[in-house]
Amino acid sequence: MWLLLSLCLSAKAERPPKDLLRDGMIGLSTWSISNFATSAAPAMYTTDPEWKAYHQMNIGWNTVNLALATSALLRKTQPEPKTLARVFWINCALDVAYIAGGLLLKQRGEAQNNPQWQGWGSSIALQGSFLLVFDGVMGFGFQQYK
Repeated sequence: MWLLLSLCLSAKAERPPKDLLRDGMIGLSTWSISNFATSAAPAMYTTDPEWKAYHQMNIGWNTVNLALATSALLRKTQPEPKTLARVFWINCALDVAYIAGGLLLKQRGEAQNNPQWQGWGSSIALQGSFLLVFDGVMGFGFQQYK
């Protein structure tokens, strides 16, 4: 989270956009790897079905995050900053949908006594919340470029 705040505070037009993108993707990779590290053992060994589902979803979600971050880091050419800003702002709207969908899935799981849905819903809401902050910071950072 501190990395995101530092990205936001250091996003200035003098700083090359490629540096902001690189730092953001390193931050996203760090989040993903941290989720792998903290979810791998519980996903395999816990007997609580809700907790197991939660960690399995964390691993699945962050597989996608890590793939996106890695592809951005390996890309030879960078999109224009305004294009990146627009992409990150659109992602913010999607993140709100992820959060709402995760909370709805958790609620439905509670109503139907489905611990797997509850775990998945909690994970989706958490991942969506992180991405909302991340995409907002990145969108703001790229919006600064003229």
